[in-house]
Amino acid sequence: MRTQLDIQNNYLLKGHSTIRIGGVCSHFAEASNENSIMEALEYAYSKNKKVHVIGAGSNVLIGENPDTFVLKMVMRDVEVIGEKIIAKAGVYLPTISRIALCHGLTGFEWASAIPGTIGGAAIMNAGAYDTEFFDKVEAVTGIDMNGNKKTIPRSDIETSHRSSNIHPENFIVTEVSILLQKGDIGKIEKKMLEYTSYRKRTQPKGLTLGSTFMQSFDFTRGTGVSAGYYIDQCGLKGFTVGGASFSKIHANFIMNQGGGTFSDVLDLMEQAYYRVQEKFGVKLRPEVKILADSLLTRKFVSN
Repeated sequence: MRTQLDIQNNYLLKGHSTIRIGGVCSHFAEASNENSIMEALEYAYSKNKKVHVIGAGSNVLIGENPDTFVLKMVMRDVEVIGEKIIAKAGVYLPTISRIALCHGLTGFEWASAIPGTIGGAAIMNAGAYDTEFFDKVEAVTGIDMNGNKKTIPRSDIETSHRSSNIHPENFIVTEVSILLQKGDIGKIEKKMLEYTSYRKRTQPKGLTLGSTFMQSFDFTRGTGVSAGYYIDQCGLKGFTVGGASFSKIHANFIMNQGGGTFSDVLDLMEQAYYRVQEKFGVKLRPEVKILADSLLTRKFVSN
């Protein structure tokens, strides 16, 4: 089959994950426009391969040798129309924050230091500082696995904490329309600096995927409880398996200390899951997305 895509076989993925862990996928390509997505889908179908879409790789734990077609979104065009920002899926969240600042638009300051892309944020309903991605979204456009283009209005998108009903298994996000409001540039910049400074003080530097588990809800107190609190209380802050460990700064961050493997990270997650369940009766839910062929021996992932 002829294609304009630069499709690479047996491609090493670790360089496309912020934790620098990942094996060899069967096929890999970068999508710079909608036509390249169509070509990728057609090619994957001809090879009987599933397509897995990645962006910045800041929230994806990649397995040792996933037998799949990995498509990296590098569509990064941005258009500003009045108070609306229309961004392609590969645009980084901090880029949108800076563009909003330049146009005096408020509502996206929270993302000024979040190392993800617009497409990934739509899939997982990213958020920080009591703000969620879909608070400001007007519509999401994408392509389904049959090659059909569709725009989904915000009213048709269901969301919960770090989740939406837009699933990458059947819908590839290509563009998001964000509706902000006019604001004071000085106040917008001040808030962005505060958020960035707080993140630097409270979160570790290095090779990580960010938050490992989602926040849990304490029904007795009617409030959310950080997964890091539970993990810390179980004595796991700094706990190490192989070349990976829970951060000594923030217990909900797993760090690749050098030579860390997919199995090392899963072992750490498993330790946290079962220890927290035993001590607090709480079932932690993974926030990181896992790209692997099989996790049948890791039942905690789907609980």
